[in-house]
Amino acid sequence: MTSASVVAEVDKLILDVLTGKKGSVTTLALDGIHKLYDWDYKRARVELEDAQLPDDMKDIRAYGNAQGGAYKMFLDRLHKVLASTVPFVACTVWEDPEKDDPQDKSKNAPMHVFPALPGKIAKRIVGEFSTVVYAEVSSPVADLKGEVKGTWQIRPGGKVWGVGVKAPLDIALKLPKHIPQDFPTLERLLKGEKYGL
Repeated sequence: MTSASVVAEVDKLILDVLTGKKGSVTTLALDGIHKLYDWDYKRARVELEDAQLPDDMKDIRAYGNAQGGAYKMFLDRLHKVLASTVPFVACTVWEDPEKDDPQDKSKNAPMHVFPALPGKIAKRIVGEFSTVVYAEVSSPVADLKGEVKGTWQIRPGGKVWGVGVKAPLDIALKLPKHIPQDFPTLERLLKGEKYGL
């Protein structure tokens, strides 16, 4: 399949879900949106193949910005999804360390974890969602019972900066850094309800 056909098929499926052609939907989950960005980039790059430009310039234009390229394709799709009437939208993305200062070329430049998306999108996407969490899972070997326990980091800190929640200041200031991977717990905390952790 070509990159254009993959992107078109995904976009059609998303539109069908958003417009009710797949039935009533409460939650739209897009798993691995970093891979969808890759398909947007491939599509944009193929569209530039016949342009009379050096290859490195084609690469830059395919990456794009707010006016065009993969950057615009990706964010335009995301904005349509987030502006839809579907009550809940959940997206997953891998993690990737980003340099605090992209100009710092030193080997040990300070880095922090953000979503695994290229360039400015890695940091900007965090602000597109009302809640962004970082998931960690314990090792079953480390637990004597062999159980796996998951936590979400919901406030920036330590190695992870690409997280956060939009909440009234009085609630946001009381949020813990980590919580169990549990939607009811997260919901109670975001409503300002006390919940023992």
